Amino acid sequence: MGATILGMAGLEGARLTTGGSVFRFVIPAIFFSLFMLPIALLDAIYFTNRIAGPLFSFRRTLRQLVTTGEAEPVRFREHDYFSDLATNFNLFRDQLGQHQAQDRDARQLEFDADCEAAVIG
Repeated sequence: MGATILGMAGLEGARLTTGGSVFRFVIPAIFFSLFMLPIALLDAIYFTNRIAGPLFSFRRTLRQLVTTGEAEPVRFREHDYFSDLATNFNLFRDQLGQHQAQDRDARQLEFDADCEAAVIG
């Protein structure tokens, strides 16, 4: 029983010194966290803006293309993500415009031929 009491006393002394050293590390960690929090928040806002902005612009342009059949080219800011998406979409938009123009020309030629056949016949 005497050994147990001495052992417990030794552990209590260790707890006091350990607690003091933990406290010495917690205070700087708290100050460092308070310093880093605004930086992390600004970085998060910057990062989400570089993702959400291009997606919003792309969605708006795609909706315009579906609704009217024509849309302006997608342009993202210099450091935005998804710039390859904008490039590919603009190529698609240009090719779609060319195919629509060819379609209109073919329909116009067909209409003109039908009108000519009706006048002759």
